[in-house]
This record gives sequence, structure tokens and C-alpha cells, in this order.
Amino acid sequence: MKLIAKPSYLNPQTRQQNIFQPFSSQLCFARKCFWVLYLTHSEQIYVSKGDEVIGVSSLMEGSSKSILSQENRKIFEFYSGETRKMKLPKPRIRPLGENELTTEQRGLLDPLGQLARLNLFKTLIRCPKFFQRLLSLANYIHQESALPSRDRELLIMRIAWLCQAEYEWSYHAISGKQAGLTDQEILRIPKGPNAEGWSSFDATLLQAVDELHKDAFISDSTWAALTEQYTEQQLMDLIFTVGTYNLVSMALNSFGVQLDERVTGFPK
Repeated sequence: MKLIAKPSYLNPQTRQQNIFQPFSSQLCFARKCFWVLYLTHSEQIYVSKGDEVIGVSSLMEGSSKSILSQENRKIFEFYSGETRKMKLPKPRIRPLGENELTTEQRGLLDPLGQLARLNLFKTLIRCPKFFQRLLSLANYIHQESALPSRDRELLIMRIAWLCQAEYEWSYHAISGKQAGLTDQEILRIPKGPNAEGWSSFDATLLQAVDELHKDAFISDSTWAALTEQYTEQQLMDLIFTVGTYNLVSMALNSFGVQLDERVTGFPK
């Protein structure tokens, strides 16, 4: 397995102060990788073994275990080449089969054509009144929102990544490309707003998503940067978009909606 290491994979708050590199290629075996993260500003060393992250320097000194931040750890594991899995191996709430649909449910699914076969819709249709209103909201976001389509998909993919909603990511990786995101940009989304290569405004959009996910609030500085290009309506649509797909991500993860056939999920 090839070890990948670049400073830009770290959180923006620490990226400029850290060096990220493999500890030893000889310690990589059977899909379990040891990695070392040198924190130059604190002179601490962290090593990850598979799913476990331990602080080597602190353990050597006999102190308590040190753990990476949740966000850094997700990036850390993503780029180590470990195989990613759905949060749940099987559904908690099973998608309905064709012969299980009521007349009301069938009337809501039939206009969707082939999309009606998706596990997402076959699961959410269990609550038809909510399903109908969610479709209206999704239609607004994708057809009537004031946001440029590329910006919309960038926002959706970032919140999908932060929520670790692999199902959501899988389909918006497709629609994102159709909206103008490049393969390189899609692969850069997990690295966050401070990754090299983003335009100033793209980085601001990603920062807004991160703040909404963390604090349910956009900071004054980020808001000011957004207002340089966005109208009041677009500012509102940004929050509506992130909020809607945060909700969808929660449902997908908690219900255990599984990837559809021939859908790849997160990049490996």
C-alpha cells in the first residue's frame, strides 16, 4: 500500500505549522498503517494504527493518551488509503419493495421515473407526507435557488463529507461534475477551505459550510467575504442548501441507507 502524505491534508488552523509524513513503509501491513504526524509547534508525535490513533511522545512519557481532533482524524484516515465503509453495514429502516407500496406512495414515486428505484427514495417514502415536502424543498434548491449550480454542488459535497454521508457524496460527485467541478476539485473537497488550489471565493464557501456544521452559525468575517459576491437571496439560499443536505445526511446515516448498485461512494 502506498503511503500518501502532504501538509495540506490537515485542518486549516494547523496546516501551516505541521509536517505530515509516513513513519515507516515497513510498518504498513494487511490494511493497517502506522503513520506519524509531527506537530512542529508542540513537538509532539502522533501515530495511527488502523482505526486507533495514539500519541507516541505522550505515551513514552507515561502520560495520558493524546487523540487527534475529529476533523483531522477523518482527513487522516481518508488519505491513508484505508478502505472506507458505510456507517452501518445494513439498513435500520429497510427500503420498501415494489409490492409493498401503497397507492399514495406509488403516486409520489412514479413521477420520479428511474430515480424511484434509489434506496434513498424507497426508504424515505415510508413517510409520504414528509417525502412530498422534501421533494418540494429539493426542487427549490436545484431549480429555483439563486445559487450558481457549481457553488451549490460544492456546498452539498462539503456538508456530505463533514457528515460522512457516503450515499449523498456518491451522487453529488456525479452532479458536481455536471455542474462544472473538476475531478481534482472533487478530490480536494475533503481537505477543506485551506487546501491549495481553491479560488478565494471557493475557499469562503467551504469555510461557511464548516462553520455551519460546527457552530450552526457563519462568522462575521466569512459573512463579509460572502457578501462581496452574493446577493441577500444567495446568502439565504446558501444556508437553506447546507441545512437541507445536513438533514438528508443525518437521515441517510441514521437509517442506514445503503449504496445503490454500481455506485462507488467515497474515493478509495
